[in-house]
Amino acid sequence: MQKNQRIMKQLAPVLFLFALACSDGEPASMDASVLPGPALPGAKRIFATSNKYDGNMVFSTGRTGLDGADRLCTAAAQAATLGGTWLALLSEESLAGDALARIEDVGPWYLVGTETVVFDRRADLAGDSLVPIDRDELGRETTGELDEFFAWKGRFDGSTIEMDCVDWTSNSDREEGYVGLVSDTGSVWTYTFSCDMLARIYCIEQ
Repeated sequence: MQKNQRIMKQLAPVLFLFALACSDGEPASMDASVLPGPALPGAKRIFATSNKYDGNMVFSTGRTGLDGADRLCTAAAQAATLGGTWLALLSEESLAGDALARIEDVGPWYLVGTETVVFDRRADLAGDSLVPIDRDELGRETTGELDEFFAWKGRFDGSTIEMDCVDWTSNSDREEGYVGLVSDTGSVWTYTFSCDMLARIYCIEQ
């Protein structure tokens, strides 16, 4: 009960934004024409994982941190038969530079299974996305309660201030990590969750 109350307190600042995003009154639904895989030959893709994770990014082999997060993205892509090479859109304090330092400039990037461009080039990752990153590895649109709409994220502004759940190795409620709202295009990419909470991972193809 206490954890649920704490979660709602942390989510309170974005409840209004979430309500605006859903203000048409219609529930989100999966487009039956959207299938996993590249909609365009050679297109690089991006998605938010269907599974949610706490701030300790542990892969089944025991790998954790950024390596574990990358492997979680790869496993999600493989399960959806996407192919390709995938990285998590995360950064950590021990990494030289922000999340952009990990990403090769091989854009544009498209929402999985669509012809919709999310980012034209790597530098654009530091700003707003052209559309929300609201589809998972199977091309399904995000639906459900408010807590389904968050994804862990790295920093993109070149700052040295980091909220990264101790390099993505902690699920302590005393540590924090950055999250984004998958139904938004960037203006709420700087909220934080305590690291015991669950969120998706943004995954980008290389």
